[in-house]
Amino acid sequence: MDKIGEILKFGRTRKGWSQEQLSKFLEIDRSVLSRIETGTIQQPSYVLVKQWAKVCECEDLVGLDLTGGENGWKKLLALENKMKKIKELVSFFRVKPERR
Repeated sequence: MDKIGEILKFGRTRKGWSQEQLSKFLEIDRSVLSRIETGTIQQPSYVLVKQWAKVCECEDLVGLDLTGGENGWKKLLALENKMKKIKELVSFFRVKPERR
C-alpha cells in the first residue's frame, strides 16, 4: 500500500467515515478514493490530499509524510495511542490537593 494512501485511509477511518461519505463530501467518485487508499493511484493531486486531510483532521500526519519524515506519521500514531492510554489510566486516579 502506498504511504499517502495509507495515511489518508487512516484519517478517514479515524473520523469514522465510509468511502461513500467522504467521496460525497469531496465530490469525487468513490472508486478514486479506493484507488488512492490501495495505492493504485500513487500520486494523487496535492489539492485533493490537502482537502481530504483537512476534512478528516489528519493534516499533521499528511504533513509529516509530505516533508519526507520516513515513518514519522506511524511514530506519531503510536505516541497518540500511548497518550490515550495514559489519559485513561490517569482518569482512574483522583488527585487530592495536599493539606497543610
